[in-house]
Amino acid sequence: MAIDYAQLARIHGLLQQRDELRSRLARIPKLIKDVENKRLTVAKARDAIKEALTSAKKSWHEKELTLKQRADRVENFKLKRNTCETNREYQILNDQIAADVTANSVLADEILETLERIEQLEQDVKQAEANVIAADRECQQGIEQLKQKEATVQSELAAVEGELRAAERILIGDVGSVYRRMVETRGAGALAETDGETCGECHQVLTIQTKNELWQQHTIFCKGCGSLMYIPPADLAKK
Repeated sequence: MAIDYAQLARIHGLLQQRDELRSRLARIPKLIKDVENKRLTVAKARDAIKEALTSAKKSWHEKELTLKQRADRVENFKLKRNTCETNREYQILNDQIAADVTANSVLADEILETLERIEQLEQDVKQAEANVIAADRECQQGIEQLKQKEATVQSELAAVEGELRAAERILIGDVGSVYRRMVETRGAGALAETDGETCGECHQVLTIQTKNELWQQHTIFCKGCGSLMYIPPADLAKK
């Protein structure tokens, strides 16, 4: 049965457009997710700095408490030293006082370092908060742009599918049934442009009979991959 290869070429082109538009639509949810993940990453970084600040402040309070407790203990040891009855007791208290004084000196340095870290972290939190605000704004803008793109692609897809349905009306009967089954599983691969020598889809070499039938614009499904083959109208016109 002869068929208009110009129409097959048009159907093939519309299928390719439809597949490309569907692919672009399918990517949009992932792109939106990527935009949202970028915002979440910035928010998590902010939260991590906040946690570090909370931990530093807790450490500072604990060290301040320890410093005070040791200072109080030193004062108690000094009072007890005044009531010692033996030189040994006096020396033991002196050693304990010296140990606590040394420990407190080290602890005081640590407290100073912790306070410096707290000051830096507080500035880091402010910057992180600003980063989150910027990321939220970028995320919202990015999603809006992707949604607009999605609407545009959906509109283009609807137009292409309308043209495709109209063009596919030439494929009737068994040919139409086979074609539609192929389209469901292979999309644009249901058709194959050929140079008259090999299948454009699977590249199987065509028999002499198949070549002759193609040049006569017969309805030919490739015996290798099943694609409905056609010779481009421009090539037909040269013959």
